Formats: sequence, structure tokens, C-alpha cells
Amino acid sequence: MRVRIAAVVLSGVLCCGPACAQNDGLEGAWATDAGACAKIFVWKKGKVSVASKSDAYGSGLIIEGDRVRGKLADCRIERRKRDGNLMTFVAVCSTDIALSTLQFSLRIDDDSHITRFFPGMEGMEVAYSRCSFPDQSN
Repeated sequence: MRVRIAAVVLSGVLCCGPACAQNDGLEGAWATDAGACAKIFVWKKGKVSVASKSDAYGSGLIIEGDRVRGKLADCRIERRKRDGNLMTFVAVCSTDIALSTLQFSLRIDDDSHITRFFPGMEGMEVAYSRCSFPDQSN
């Protein structure tokens, strides 16, 4: 049950060691609606975060090294396996409610698009687009 809660709560995914996400080109902010990036994410003191009212505009995740952050969960990637453009991860995720281990997969569609899905949960796919922010200095 906790794994399913984390799967629903987590808006995200990724890596094993700080260089992994950078090597795979996944580092950064990702949103379900690229046109809503400025409403899903906010910049505070040079760091990106998920906006408090982001749910009204879509879902987002932030990949930083071996961390994946969403609005309600923070995950640390324990293991990963890559097979072509498919990556499978095992992550320890924490929410306000629970700490759980979660397995998920990520398909790298191209440099700007990824699709997240959960093994054993047919039809549960979420497409994300990379966000870019013209002014990241605020």
C-alpha cells in the first residue's frame, strides 16, 4: 500500500551517484505541460522548487544528481539499470506520511521528453517535457 501511495504522490524519477543524472542528460525540471513550467515551478535563491499551487497547472519533477523531487515526495535513487532508452530505478521515497521503496521506469524519448511508467501498473504513463527558464537568478 505504501508503494502505491508513493507512486501516486511522486511526480517523478532518477540515478545512482551525483554524476548519473548529468551523464544521462536528465538533470533539471520536467513538467507534464511545457507551457506551464513557470506556474509549476518557482525559483527561490537560485534553486528551483515545485510551486505550492502547481496542481492546478500540471505535475512536475526535479532531477538533481541522485535525487528526484516532486510536490509531495523526495526520492533518493538506490539502483538503476539502463537498457537502450529505457531506465529502471529503485528509489527510497519519503512523504509527510511514509517512507517506502518504489520501483519505476523511465523512457527517454529525446533530449526534451521523457515518459514515466510503473511496472505492473498498465496504462499508468506520464509524459514530461523539459523546462527551461530564461532568468534563473531570482
